[in-house]
Amino acid sequence: MVGQTVEVIILVPEVPSNLPVDEEQNLTLEQRLDFLKLPIAERRQILESQAEEMITHYQQETDWKELMAGDIVDY
Repeated sequence: MVGQTVEVIILVPEVPSNLPVDEEQNLTLEQRLDFLKLPIAERRQILESQAEEMITHYQQETDWKELMAGDIVDY
């Protein structure tokens, strides 16, 4: 009805964590926009969870340290 206030809840499906990183990053524009429509507290919670996953990833995968250890060489 016109003039009434409604509460809308948008559920964004989680990307399965068993997918390769490249596939996890391929979110559709609709999924990205849905994320931006979430309340700020919920967005922060999702981002915090993702940051914790990345901390674990970089602690377990040490290949990146080899890249940081050598000299930079221009060819």
